[in-house]
Amino acid sequence: VLIIDEANLVLGLGYGVQATSSTLVKITHLTKQSRKLDVIMASSEYGYPYLLEDNGLNFNDISDVLFAGEIPPKSMWELLVTKKNDKTSEEPLIGMGENLARLLIASYGGHFLRTLEAAS
Repeated sequence: VLIIDEANLVLGLGYGVQATSSTLVKITHLTKQSRKLDVIMASSEYGYPYLLEDNGLNFNDISDVLFAGEIPPKSMWELLVTKKNDKTSEEPLIGMGENLARLLIASYGGHFLRTLEAAS
């Protein structure tokens, strides 16, 4: 089993970089044709599976796509309580007191959708 973290960077896919199709060809050969390898690719880009498809990988060869809606706790704090310093908005995206924000972050970590549901 090969685990590739931040596969969008390792494989040269993503915004602003060129696709490395030879790497995809080799992975396809080792996983599908010779069945010598299983690959798990992790990426912080939600559109990464579609970038693979756009660069020649048959989407039917991907057995599972999982989306984990998590963000770092600092980013979650900014969404919940930190006032923005730009001219477009003076309020946080969600807006709540610091104590409630601490409780939600302690309970749900950076899972944005669960935090939003609990705050509603």
